[in-house]
Amino acid sequence: MDDDDYDELIDTLPDTSDEANPEMMVEGIEFGETMMDALEQLPEDEREILELRFGLADNNEWTLREVAEHLGISHEQVRKLEHKALQTLRRLPIRYQLQEWLEWLT
Repeated sequence: MDDDDYDELIDTLPDTSDEANPEMMVEGIEFGETMMDALEQLPEDEREILELRFGLADNNEWTLREVAEHLGISHEQVRKLEHKALQTLRRLPIRYQLQEWLEWLT
């Protein structure tokens, strides 16, 4: 099989990436907006910790140590604030919307 044959074969295969599925792209955008609405209900320091730890801003997940160094606090303080923020999110009415999106996306 030469390169031209290989290229033709690849062209016939369906593209299953999210970029090829506009519905998945729209759902992802809506989920992101819902997540941002939830995060906006947190104090700024807790929101920043979750964004960094889970890569919500740039898809780059930070370790406890990296977040602690960035914020100038101990990694134990980061852990406690992260836990507090997650507990708060679990109590918000918007959590049901987040659960629905997560179930639909998986």
